[in-house]
Amino acid sequence: MPTSRPIAFRPATAADAEVLTLIVHESHGYRTPEERALVQSIVLTPEYLTENASRILEYQGETAGFYTLLAVDSEMELDMFFVDERFARLGLGRALFEDMCRLAKHLGAREVVIVSNPDAAAFYERMGARPDGAAPPTSRIPWSRPRYRVDMG
Repeated sequence: MPTSRPIAFRPATAADAEVLTLIVHESHGYRTPEERALVQSIVLTPEYLTENASRILEYQGETAGFYTLLAVDSEMELDMFFVDERFARLGLGRALFEDMCRLAKHLGAREVVIVSNPDAAAFYERMGARPDGAAPPTSRIPWSRPRYRVDMG
């Protein structure tokens, strides 16, 4: 991660919903027509951002990425994790992932479950996530997705 260029983290607010939705829509991580249609249907609402643990990474004063953790039973699930394509390959994904782990641990999570876009699987493995099978297709997402777990120990 570059140290000469400042990054900062902050909680997402209701006012961030539009720019974060745009980051999702512009993601290059979804290639097939089915995947693109799904991504284009995602709209992050102000309520979603404020009711869940949503954090933004700012790079040189611009919103460069975000994630959202959901409390699911006794676990936390990484629901959204996106880096703006303009800031790809700068180490910001790693910084965002590390912040996610710190927050999950602070919130008392023992582990975080990640159901990944297949194209992002290698990234999560580099971050130390351990494979945990696959999430089956659903009515909304008609393909299986790799599942991972990250220990907060």
